[in-house]
Amino acid sequence: MDVIAAFLEHARRAPGRLVLPEGSEPRILAAARHLTDARAAHVILLGATHEIEAAAARSRVPLEGIALRDPVNAARNAHYAALYAELRPNANPRLAERLVRKPLFHGGMMLRAGDADAMVAGAASTSARVIEAGLMTVGLAEGIAAPSSFFLMLVPQVGAAGPRRLVYADCAVNVDPDAQTLADIALASAASARALLEERYESALRTAFVPLHASSVDVTVTQTAVNELMMRWVIIRSSGDIADGAVVLSQAGG
Repeated sequence: MDVIAAFLEHARRAPGRLVLPEGSEPRILAAARHLTDARAAHVILLGATHEIEAAAARSRVPLEGIALRDPVNAARNAHYAALYAELRPNANPRLAERLVRKPLFHGGMMLRAGDADAMVAGAASTSARVIEAGLMTVGLAEGIAAPSSFFLMLVPQVGAAGPRRLVYADCAVNVDPDAQTLADIALASAASARALLEERYESALRTAFVPLHASSVDVTVTQTAVNELMMRWVIIRSSGDIADGAVVLSQAGG
């Protein structure tokens, strides 16, 4: 079974409430239909109802079985604004009321309040805006101080090696992380791999540099990150015969 089919099968066992803030985006509509038909999620589309319905009609996507919610006049807005103000005591109440009417923030507050189990966004919004909304509503996991991103890479079999499924991070959010951020990326990526792949995950800090930037390599940052992880009781393993706690450095030209 390929990895996407495995995700769907896992979701079917206990379909969660999935909120999609970009409700009128054609790809989001198609995905909502697919997940609903597959009985993999209870989908909630956010946006102006007439805009979602018009976009669905243009894309020929039936909306049966898919919940629509307009954040501008949602019944839970007062509760979300109060919850946001509770999380941020210095927040302006009027600002809180305005924020929860915005789809990304409304979706985040649905998660925070327990009205949804997951949110997916980024088809029509920048990564920066999605991360901003997530930080201001859901927040970071305990022990993590910096957000990060990852790619799930499916590596085919090459000779005697593979196939392999790898979490590759950080690809977009942290361009030049310091040691603390690098340690956070390793922790978050390992947790994501365990949650997504449901298998033991061997985490290694690996720095790879292209030739044009080989002169900017800062090995000290990576070594400091390893020390930080060891102090946080995380064992870093690497492939092959390199001992636990070692860090693999792949350096261009050497």
